[in-house]
Amino acid sequence: MFDRQTVKNTRNELQAILETLSKEMGCQIKVAGAMFARDGSNCTFKVEFAAISADGTAETKEVTAFRELAAIYGLRPDDFGKTCVSGGQEFTISGLKPKAKRYPILATRPDGKVYKFSEDMVRIALTAAAEGDAKNHPIASRGRSFRAAFGVAIGGRYCG
Repeated sequence: MFDRQTVKNTRNELQAILETLSKEMGCQIKVAGAMFARDGSNCTFKVEFAAISADGTAETKEVTAFRELAAIYGLRPDDFGKTCVSGGQEFTISGLKPKAKRYPILATRPDGKVYKFSEDMVRIALTAAAEGDAKNHPIASRGRSFRAAFGVAIGGRYCG
């Protein structure tokens, strides 16, 4: 009964229903994942709730982690929401996944797609943005990623 396509369709329908409930409750509600038995006899959905802060940001676990742990990654809590450039595209810092060792920083493009970055890549991008020349920065303007541009040049280790 529950196959991949059925679960996917059910997840989309459930998310649409939860959108109405989230507006009613004043919080963000999101279907975070789904699992189903191999024999198709049952399925399980994971639902996450997040309060909405005064600035309109959903206080997801990634946002909370960024605000609490930013200093460990050489960033400041107020770096959350700052915009930086990578590969000629703008990204807004949107969270942190502490369990992700290589790419713990989350950043969102204007179209809503979320990307993962290393802390070195974000620090470099924020420095370029602070200098006021992010678009013409030697790395950002080449249309390639910071990782490809720097390789092993930062502190003698691979930054991506």
